[in-house]
Amino acid sequence: MNGSVFNFDSIARHYDAWYDDPVGGTYDRLEKRAVECLLPPAGDGASLLEVGSGTGHWSAWFADKGYRITGIDVSEEMTRVAAGKNIPGARFIRGDFLDTEIKGTFDVVAAITSLEFIPDPVKALARMRGALKPGGHIIIGALNRRSWLGLARKLRGAKDPVFNQARFFTTGEIRAMMAPYGTPVVRGSTYALPFRPLLWSAEILERAGGTLCPCLGNFIVGKVRV
Repeated sequence: MNGSVFNFDSIARHYDAWYDDPVGGTYDRLEKRAVECLLPPAGDGASLLEVGSGTGHWSAWFADKGYRITGIDVSEEMTRVAAGKNIPGARFIRGDFLDTEIKGTFDVVAAITSLEFIPDPVKALARMRGALKPGGHIIIGALNRRSWLGLARKLRGAKDPVFNQARFFTTGEIRAMMAPYGTPVVRGSTYALPFRPLLWSAEILERAGGTLCPCLGNFIVGKVRV
């Protein structure tokens, strides 16, 4: 599995349980709100390539927004779970995005928390660009190295087998990687602290964080139109 720094086959069957947890559900809601702010409306028959589609969690959301989805993921088990959800208008490919040929071009190419695990994210961005139709959009959702959660995960090191080899990013790094393809828009979001007793403050922190320290949210979302 040279296309990922972590073997997601081992956690595919229980991966979606994160979204059922109150903390995971809150993060999911805030992240999707941030992506929705930059996601172009799906026109009739609009297509979206999802890089690192995993269990199809985000694929289902993109499909609900009106896109026809092609998802690619290096994990055989994650791809099997995604295909088993029978998401309308979605198909899934098991393959390494860095060297798998994907036929056709797309209106949007998205990578949500997947660049962190791809060994060469710069090459991945170049391939995303190559898969776009003229005037298409690249959408990136990434974990922020300068956030509280990013720091906590790195400090846990080997105790966190999923993230200990992952590469987290800053808003500046996401902007720099996208800049060769157009003028990027990059925002921080999802300032909630991952503790159930503090989830009541999620919306307050989202408003305050977005105004006072937009580079420090737990989740970064970026868009560039080519």
